[in-house]
Amino acid sequence: MHSPDAQTLQTALNYLAQVIQWRMTTYFSDNGKSRDPMPSPSNGWLSQETPLTHFIGTHQLDTSEQLTLIIALAPHLQPDFFDRFITTQLP
Repeated sequence: MHSPDAQTLQTALNYLAQVIQWRMTTYFSDNGKSRDPMPSPSNGWLSQETPLTHFIGTHQLDTSEQLTLIIALAPHLQPDFFDRFITTQLP
């Protein structure tokens, strides 16, 4: 089984993936006019005590700041993370 650290990081990456997919879909369809709201993080993703959740809690990061942090971490955790979305939308 995965450690709580790995689970938290994977949950964060999954959330970032949802936001990127939402944003790219919004941008490339309907001339940027989406009626769907930005996805929200899952309710319990900050419930486990890990270094990432501790940092977010200590610094009281809002959703935008959490996404910025995850964007910075993503290439170090999964080097092809952004490539997958870009190639899906711009083959």
